Amino acid sequence: MNVIGNAWRKNWPEIHCGLTGGLPPFILRKSPGPITDAVPVFCYHVIDAPTFRADLAFLSSNGYTTLTADALLDHLQSRTPAPATSVVLSFDDGQQTLHDVAFPLLKEYGHRAVAFICPGLHRDAGDSQAAGGLCDWQQVQAMHDSGHVDFQPHTDSHRYIPGWPKPLPLAGVDDQLVDRRRPEVSNLDADLSRAKQELDRRLNKHCKHMAFPQYDGTDEAISIAGAIGYEGFWWGVLPGRPINRVGDPSDRIVRVSGEFVRRLPGDGRVSLASILKTRYGGRFRRA
Repeated sequence: MNVIGNAWRKNWPEIHCGLTGGLPPFILRKSPGPITDAVPVFCYHVIDAPTFRADLAFLSSNGYTTLTADALLDHLQSRTPAPATSVVLSFDDGQQTLHDVAFPLLKEYGHRAVAFICPGLHRDAGDSQAAGGLCDWQQVQAMHDSGHVDFQPHTDSHRYIPGWPKPLPLAGVDDQLVDRRRPEVSNLDADLSRAKQELDRRLNKHCKHMAFPQYDGTDEAISIAGAIGYEGFWWGVLPGRPINRVGDPSDRIVRVSGEFVRRLPGDGRVSLASILKTRYGGRFRRA
């Protein structure tokens, strides 16, 4: 029963939004029309090479454009419209497969992505703790310099914002390693300031975005982060906000799992049943 319970807790937000109209229409519709007035945002963590290659091949063959975080912000705020059939590919946690798997494929297919990382947990390549499942700073720099990966903060120490300072694990990274690296507890203001300052300094850029760990934030956190200089706040799914459209507030950017990329309209679209079977079938059979 623990297997079923864990699967239910992890996936309940998407299930709830699916039942209440909070998922992008293309996920549930059998024959959706082209997406021309909205920008779906997808989220990945640990990357599987065959699956991600298939996702990028699908996007390329169907003419989809992949945006940076600032390009999405400009679109939402009616400054620079995004091209029709635009999407955003986002990655949380900075796990090693971002560099080893996703990055080469992004270069091969000419696509871009947004990666949310916790600067307080990364190390330089020569550091004794550099290995262990997280990209090192030299890898982050190389991805940034390529123009294919847009880095933005994921807080500094990866703690649960509604229950601050509860620490959270990172996908695909040893919990003990994360605990050893995690900066000491500070208030939320200091944590978010450090995250932005370190990425700005390391990459010589001006970060404006933050993804909430475990997809969950608060209005208080948005207020605090806004005073620091953040403008875009990235969640998971949210009831009543199925997709990102021009004029939508940038403090509620919604994302769905990367599993749904090939539910977009286009040739080679996969069935929803096959996605759900992959996601849930093994868990329930084992239970």
